[in-house]
Order: sequence, then C-alpha cells, then structure tokens
Amino acid sequence: MKYKCDVKTRYYFNCIDRDHPYVNEEEKIRGYKIIEVPYELMQGISALSEKLKGVDISSEENGIDLIVTKSGGGSEGKVKYNVLPVYDGMSIKTTPLTEEEK
Repeated sequence: MKYKCDVKTRYYFNCIDRDHPYVNEEEKIRGYKIIEVPYELMQGISALSEKLKGVDISSEENGIDLIVTKSGGGSEGKVKYNVLPVYDGMSIKTTPLTEEEK
C-alpha cells in the first residue's frame, strides 16, 4: 500500500510514436501522444544531454533517436532506466521531423 501512495515526480510530454503513430487506429488518425516520464528516466535523458554538449537532442531538424531500456521493478528491486543514442555506423542517428509531424 505504501508503494502506491508514495509521492513521485513525473513529467509529461507530447510524443510522436513512430512505431505506432495513430491516435485513433480505426480511423487512421495520426497525432501526438502524451508520454509519462518518471523522474529517474528524465535524469537519464538530462545526463545524456549534458554529455552531448552542443547537441539539441530534441531539435526538429537534428534531434537524435534514443533507445530507452527499463530493468528491475517488482521483485527485481528498484526500476532503473538506461538512455543511449541510436548509432548509424559511427555517428549518432538523427531523424528529422516530417512536415506532417511538425
């Protein structure tokens, strides 16, 4: 019960889900989704942003693709997140927003 009642910091962002882009599957309507980011994941994203000085990781033109992995939780202990850039060969992969996504 205590776990369900603890105060937790959460962040909410508009998100483009390129793997599942439809907000209405039946009518094939694309749009932003709302993503809930726990404090621990936000720390990982912030740490990566600090390491990549001079790179705006959320830029419309040069934003980078990220891989987020989650481990732990439940009987495995505290949830941990790992945030890494996606690589395209020896470079960090960037996927600019399409006109529709902008």
